[in-house]
Amino acid sequence: MWRKNACGKICQMKISQMSQGLTVTAVSTPYRIAIADDMANVRLALRVLLEALPNINVVAEADDLGSLLTLPAENLDLLLLDWELANPNFCNTIKHLRSRFPKAKILVVSVHLESRQKALDGGANAFFHKGDSGNRLQAEIKHLLMPYE
Repeated sequence: MWRKNACGKICQMKISQMSQGLTVTAVSTPYRIAIADDMANVRLALRVLLEALPNINVVAEADDLGSLLTLPAENLDLLLLDWELANPNFCNTIKHLRSRFPKAKILVVSVHLESRQKALDGGANAFFHKGDSGNRLQAEIKHLLMPYE
């Protein structure tokens, strides 16, 4: 049986008979994530960090904005977007990405800590400084995708 959980995510409900009664367990479908960064080694590092989390599936990678915009308009849950790819017109880029991927949260990643406020003011859901730890990135992603878990 399929149901929506508290976050609106579709879950499969597994129902099993126990000796003392009925048990219901929700099994979430994986969250779909795309990574957009011009550096292959950064994309690989992000993928490794993401796929270490439960229920995460990296479904696409892009090395420039043009490639990102040609990705299938699937139901992405999260887009990790390098700040450098979105500049110089960040606000218009975010608007275009939101129309292309309407359900996706956008997490901007950058080596430029001073870009944080600009990214958030421009419409990003969150910002991650590439100098922070991988644990910090995983915590931010959990907060964005799984706020009630």
